[in-house]
Amino acid sequence: MVTLEDMVTKHLKETGADSKTIELWGKMTEWFEVGGPDVVREGISKMANNIKSVARKQIRETKKAMPKKRKTRTRR
Repeated sequence: MVTLEDMVTKHLKETGADSKTIELWGKMTEWFEVGGPDVVREGISKMANNIKSVARKQIRETKKAMPKKRKTRTRR
């Protein structure tokens, strides 16, 4: 018997989804088997927080590397 998880995984592979999407779907099915929808929600929020922290670090590093613009005085 084909389960919903198998059908979605097959469809993702057929449509050419990237590996991270397929990996996320696999994690979501594992989380759902372990504890239901609450565990899935917690897992997704943890992953989102991880992505946010990495993005913040990259923005900080970019700001440090970029030179600051000097304000020009306007002549009157």
